[in-house]
Amino acid sequence: MKKYSTLLYTIGTISLFIIILYVFFNSSEEKKDSKRKPQKIDVDYYVVKPELLIDKITVSGSLMAYEEVQLKNEISGRIVKINLPEGKFVKEGTLLVKLYDDDLQTNLRKLQIQMESQERIFKRQEELLKVNGISQNEFDNTSLIVNSTKAEIEIQKSLIRKTEILAPFDGVIGLKNVSIGDQINPSTLVGVIRTENKLKIDFNVPEKQVCQKELQFLKLPLLVFVQF
Repeated sequence: MKKYSTLLYTIGTISLFIIILYVFFNSSEEKKDSKRKPQKIDVDYYVVKPELLIDKITVSGSLMAYEEVQLKNEISGRIVKINLPEGKFVKEGTLLVKLYDDDLQTNLRKLQIQMESQERIFKRQEELLKVNGISQNEFDNTSLIVNSTKAEIEIQKSLIRKTEILAPFDGVIGLKNVSIGDQINPSTLVGVIRTENKLKIDFNVPEKQVCQKELQFLKLPLLVFVQF
C-alpha cells in the first residue's frame, strides 16, 4: 500500500512538472509571436502637393469713376451760355459754360487797334533811325510801348479764357447746378464731369490684418475680385 502511494505521488509530481513546462513554453511562444507581429494602428494622412498660397482678405468698398472733376470757374461773372447735357458724353475741350465778357472783348479790340498803330509808328521810326532822323531814345520808347501793348493784349486774352469752362477730358456730364443768368463765383459748383469707360474701387484694409510682413506683400501687384 505504501509503495502504491509513493507511485501515485511520483506520477502526480511528474504530471505537475510537465504541466508547468507546457505552460511556460506556450507563453514564451506567444510572446515571440507578439514580437514578430506588430500591432496595426489606424492613422489619418494627407498627401502634400505644391500649390499657390493666396492671402485672401474680404472687405467692403465703393465703386467710383476713375476721373471725376467738379466744374468751377476761376472768376466771378454772369452765365450767358450753358452746354451741360446731363448724362451725355462730351469731348475734351468742349465749351460747357460761358460768362459775360463783352467788356473784356471791347478792351481787347481797343488794345489791338492801339497795337496796330504803334507797330506802324515803330516801323517808320526804325527807318528814320537808320538815317539818324530820330534819336535812339525816341525809338526805345516806341519799342517799349509796343512790347507793353502786346503784354496787355495777352493779359486780356487770358481774362477772356477765364470766362469759359471747358471739358478737362472726355467724359459724361452729371447733374448741372446752374442756369443761364446765374451769377457765379469761384466757389460755385457748376456741375460734374466723370469718366465712364474706366472705374476704380476705394476700400480700406483693416489694421489688424496689416502687419509688417503683409505690408511687403501689399506693395506687390494684387489680384482683386469684385462682387456686386
